[in-house]
Amino acid sequence: MIRNYSLGHPIPFVGRTKELRDVTERLMNPDCRLLTLTGLGGSGKTRLAIEAAHSAAPHFLHGTVFVGLQPLTRSDLLVPTIAQAVGLTFYDEGEMQNQLLDYLHKKQLLLILDNFEHLLDGAALVNNLLAYAPGVKVLATSREALSLQEEWLYPLKGMSTPLSVYAGSLEDYEAVQLFLYHARRVQPNFDMVNESES
Repeated sequence: MIRNYSLGHPIPFVGRTKELRDVTERLMNPDCRLLTLTGLGGSGKTRLAIEAAHSAAPHFLHGTVFVGLQPLTRSDLLVPTIAQAVGLTFYDEGEMQNQLLDYLHKKQLLLILDNFEHLLDGAALVNNLLAYAPGVKVLATSREALSLQEEWLYPLKGMSTPLSVYAGSLEDYEAVQLFLYHARRVQPNFDMVNESES
């Protein structure tokens, strides 16, 4: 289970079999402490991160925590946002970042930092987390790399598409499968062949 994340009624995970395997393997690799999925907006970074986190869940004793960063406007909000997501209540005395690092120090968890691209000036916090909390791994999604020394990058490209509408079986392509899923949600009997002939 991933804390602080709700897909509502999630769409099925379509395609990306190789990418899911690759990302899951990296998450289980002890040398990979920070993995950043990069790609264009809407390319499926968040969905892949969530699916990989589910696959790797047994390897994280204290679970997975999802931290959505899209609403944040400043990087100084990273510490309180992560603290809230992991369930930390700050006490009055002491610097907030130190309290967060102390709290995470002995945890074994996967921290998903989603939509990091507009907070790159706060990437030093990720470095501090990795240095002070050896059992924490970070899976970030971002349009750009965090440019940290420990960072492993996984660039995500678009889904497979046919070169032509006359290609053999269109339904073998990931992008077409996803399109059909959405089309059939609103028109249950949708058929690409009949639609293209009308």
